[in-house]
Amino acid sequence: MDTEFALLEAPGDAADVNKPLVVLMGWVGAQRDGALLKYAELLAAHGYSSIRSVQPTATAFSPLPAGRRRWALAMMAFLEQQALWPQRRLVFYAFSNGGAFVVEQLMLLAEEDPKFAKLPQTVAGFVFDSAPAFMYLGALQRVVHSIEPPGLLRSLKAAYYSAAAAADRLHWGPTRAEAFWEHMQALSWGRPMLYLYSCDDPLAHGARITELVAEKRQRGQDVQARCWDSSEHVGHLRRHKEEYTRLLLGHLARCEASAGGSSSHEQRPGGGCGGGQAAGPLPHARL
Repeated sequence: MDTEFALLEAPGDAADVNKPLVVLMGWVGAQRDGALLKYAELLAAHGYSSIRSVQPTATAFSPLPAGRRRWALAMMAFLEQQALWPQRRLVFYAFSNGGAFVVEQLMLLAEEDPKFAKLPQTVAGFVFDSAPAFMYLGALQRVVHSIEPPGLLRSLKAAYYSAAAAADRLHWGPTRAEAFWEHMQALSWGRPMLYLYSCDDPLAHGARITELVAEKRQRGQDVQARCWDSSEHVGHLRRHKEEYTRLLLGHLARCEASAGGSSSHEQRPGGGCGGGQAAGPLPHARL
């Protein structure tokens, strides 16, 4: 599985242990050396080396967590093989839930596997682009319709995920959607976090991310956020390139300089979507 991960070293980086390595985790349907490569090249142009990968659609959306756990383990194994972890501090850069699901598994690994107990201390920060996406009823079907062309395969996949979600709600305890959102609420590790999203994103539920950011600030977590009024899902760099780049590089500089957790509550410009309006149907009570 190592071939699923690619490293792009910044010119002159020479494994500078004082500079964080950026771990790009793509959205479902992205291409590692297409869509994600432009982010890696942007980072390299400003002195940041990165690795990039895209979790397979079936793994990301599976009702069972085993595949997502294996993917997170494979990613960490690649970093170890390349002598990039624990030697380098990491910035996890997640796009949509395809990336956020990997962050969730890394969070659980740090809690459950003694080998990764030191992971939080070696992470310098987080970036979330169009993430985390609140998993309301029908969310997976909407994503399938956005990445699959019309036809029998799309209909079958949408029906499968609908049935899996219905079965999940029948079990005792939190649903996968509930557990995922609770993990995203709890995630901090005392590191700076940046959320880049939009109010009109039909997949990422901008109002929910705004609520998440507000809650994290109330908890004393170090959070910056930018919510654009209008921008495509995982298309913010294309639509708002200058501002996006400035916010990203500023955040990476903060991550590089940070020697530990801080508790900045300062409200950033454009940090929330107005009105609390969410794209798509409101979730049922269990979600």
